[in-house]
Amino acid sequence: MQAMQQLLAKVGGPKLHMKPEVEAALSEMTEDLVGQALSFGCSMARRRQGAAASAEDLTLQPADVAAFLEHTWYERNEKKRLCLSASM
Repeated sequence: MQAMQQLLAKVGGPKLHMKPEVEAALSEMTEDLVGQALSFGCSMARRRQGAAASAEDLTLQPADVAAFLEHTWYERNEKKRLCLSASM
């Protein structure tokens, strides 16, 4: 994935490389996260626009996926906080 290699170069510098297994794992995780965010967002768009709207009438808005991303970010950081407090 070209974008991932560019991001790695930007973050880690031009001499840092990743093994294909790492890139494959990150790609899979990215696909899963984006798929879950889109699925949640589509559900929110359907709910927001009501039962009368047909599938062609739906428009995914930033707010439709924001709730999922905020929840995912909060949940991840909460788990990290709990792990840190348990280890002290």
